[in-house]
Amino acid sequence: MKKIYFFIALMLSLSSYSQSVGILGDGVPGHGFADADLNLNPVGDGVNFVLMNVTLTTAANGLKFRQDDAWTTNWANTQFPNGRGFLSGVNIPTTAGTYDIYFHIDTFNGGNSTYSFQPAGTMPSVGILGDAVVGHSFAGPDLVMTTTDGINYTLDAVDLISGGMKFRQDGNWNINWGGSSFPNGTGEIDSANNIPVTTAGTSGKFDITFNRNTNEFTFTESTLSLGDFTNAGIQAQFIGSNLVVKGLNEEATISGYDLLGRKLFSFKRDMKSNFQENLPLPKNQIGLVRIESSSFQKTLKVVPQ
Repeated sequence: MKKIYFFIALMLSLSSYSQSVGILGDGVPGHGFADADLNLNPVGDGVNFVLMNVTLTTAANGLKFRQDDAWTTNWANTQFPNGRGFLSGVNIPTTAGTYDIYFHIDTFNGGNSTYSFQPAGTMPSVGILGDAVVGHSFAGPDLVMTTTDGINYTLDAVDLISGGMKFRQDGNWNINWGGSSFPNGTGEIDSANNIPVTTAGTSGKFDITFNRNTNEFTFTESTLSLGDFTNAGIQAQFIGSNLVVKGLNEEATISGYDLLGRKLFSFKRDMKSNFQENLPLPKNQIGLVRIESSSFQKTLKVVPQ
């Protein structure tokens, strides 16, 4: 009997990863409502799908997403270019252009979805805002996070105070994530709850991560907030575009940040008595360089020439 249950569970697991998701409608050339779906590519987790360089036309009756080339499960809404796709919702109106399409099934919210039509070659923007984000209240603007893949987003050394905040996409409320846990948790799409930031007993500076595929987030007290400890025999200077360190004879981590606290690079170096290296920081812009070793920590405010 246990083998039968295991087999059934395995088949259900496999079937959940074999579903297809496609688009069709008046706004999809060659894939009208009476035609075959234009299928998106699965990311591999069964809930995220993408398709790049898709040409759409302007159509009030637009398009819908649907599963397995059938109308049993379909999603749409009146929002474009991004929004929440509701099961059996009203068609998505389309505007002519070439887009990269991102689609996510929200398994924690009744099987509804989120979708984004990004101008081809661009990635969705994710930012934070709220009473807890210094200088970025719920009235905006967002403090925009950094990404290299459109999935993992980061911010470093963000000034926070106790209060509420949310993540949201593309600077509007069509797609947003709240929650009830801090400092780590899973964002709830369009939640009535703001993430309850608590900064008591901390420096108030946090490194933040957000995964747009899983909606998971983390808040970690920033290393940039840690106080310096120095040694009279060690000198650290920034000259031109070069970091110069004298008297430190051990391995150290060198990290660079912009004024918003976004990490630009981080690497380790085995420092000799007189260390010098040209750092890849933007020219003529204020930035921060932090040196950390077992016996020495220092943050320099720099303007590379």
